Amino acid sequence: EAPNKKPTNPVNETRETAEYIDTMSKSTYHEKAISGPLTQAEKRHLALLHITFVTVEEHADKTVFSDPRMFKHMRTAVLNSQKHNEEYLKNLACNYPHIKRLTVTQIKPLSDNALRALSGLSDLDYLQLDCPLATPSLLPQVLPNSLDRLQIADAWPLPAMPQLTTLDINYCRLEKSFISNLRAPKLDHLNLNRVEIVKGALKDVGKF
Repeated sequence: EAPNKKPTNPVNETRETAEYIDTMSKSTYHEKAISGPLTQAEKRHLALLHITFVTVEEHADKTVFSDPRMFKHMRTAVLNSQKHNEEYLKNLACNYPHIKRLTVTQIKPLSDNALRALSGLSDLDYLQLDCPLATPSLLPQVLPNSLDRLQIADAWPLPAMPQLTTLDINYCRLEKSFISNLRAPKLDHLNLNRVEIVKGALKDVGKF
């Protein structure tokens, strides 16, 4: 309304706004929690967002990770489903092998097929398994060498872990053999939460 106001150019304003939103989205952390089925319109909308952290809850769509275009920027996935975690893990390994952080939570044992999918996530640097395992002896075959931090729900057998610096162990009995067989030359944080420590189990901690 001011007499000396500079005329606006709608085309330039639209382009500048779009550039601003694009710049801000790339520098901002975006989290999305999915707790139910997704419509095709919702999936198309999600594909346009810069989402880096995705949580899937119990009643989430089991095809959430079946489209590699939907979460192109995802770095962290949290799986909280009793029914679909296996399918989520398979799809993550197939369509989102670049993710860096993964948490898996469930009450029933994680199946062998779900566990094997971890081997396809070769860029993981953080893994949290808040669940029992159907076959703990399979773990050394599937854990990525890239892991920097690992949190497990029991003292399961582990492979050589060249990059591991932090190991969290929860709610278990820690046997002497676990520490003596642990091969993690960079380990500098061993966190034990509600762990029963067998006499002599920590004798070899000094080697780290």
